[in-house]
Amino acid sequence: MSEKLIDLTNKKFGRLLVLKKSDAPYKRHAKWVCLCDCGNEKDIRGIDLRSGNTNSCGCYFKERNRDCKLKHGQNSRKKVTSEYRAWAAFKNRCFNEKCESYKYYGGRGITVCDRWLNSFENFFADMGKKPSKWHSIDRINVNGNYEPDNCRWATKKEQANNVRDNKIITYKGESKSLSMWCDELGLQYGTIQHRLNKGYNAEIAFNTKVGELDFERNVTQSSINALLKSVERSKIPVLQYSLNNELIKEYSSISEAQSITTIKGIKNCVAGRAKTAGNFIWVKK
Repeated sequence: MSEKLIDLTNKKFGRLLVLKKSDAPYKRHAKWVCLCDCGNEKDIRGIDLRSGNTNSCGCYFKERNRDCKLKHGQNSRKKVTSEYRAWAAFKNRCFNEKCESYKYYGGRGITVCDRWLNSFENFFADMGKKPSKWHSIDRINVNGNYEPDNCRWATKKEQANNVRDNKIITYKGESKSLSMWCDELGLQYGTIQHRLNKGYNAEIAFNTKVGELDFERNVTQSSINALLKSVERSKIPVLQYSLNNELIKEYSSISEAQSITTIKGIKNCVAGRAKTAGNFIWVKK
């Protein structure tokens, strides 16, 4: 069923002056022949004119894009800078309900300040260029908005210490974020996070070698106790002897001995399951 025809002849909508009803066929919404201020004629649906969705033949947006490119030169077919992408991306997260991340931003009430909302130039003037390709935009207060006083260029590692659900781990009497512990101990963040999510405590997660944890079974107290004993045994100082029983070196732990010498089987030798490893005799101190 077509809409009730509303005569728009001689009415002005933005840059468009309605000349007459178009002869172009339509199913529901009538079209009107419009003369744009730029001199171009175009058939446009009446509903788009009345709603304000269309106020030029398309020349307005072309001029706006051209002016934008001339001002900062960071959004053209040949070159779109990472700073411009960052600005466009956080606006999308805050206002586009179809965006996958909207629920974490706009859905939580996070918005963009008026100074940045419609002006990349203001955003770039306040934030400047990224220090490196590894930096991205970060909100200092994760519950705050995108605005000059609450934003910075930060690395992934810096941002990992500033997320809403950041994990604080207590280990050896000190409490730090998981990313800080991994950085300090030289551990893989993903590996340690997976272990903690499976129920292993920090002592086991930080000290057990890759491949030694069973993630298929249920983590019970007895299994944790057994792993803790294994971790403690790996910290026992070990002595390295030649086959002639001459002391070569003392190591603070089995892990240190294996790391420095790259010899496999030291643990079996210390436990009495093998006589030698790497043509050396290994005993606990």
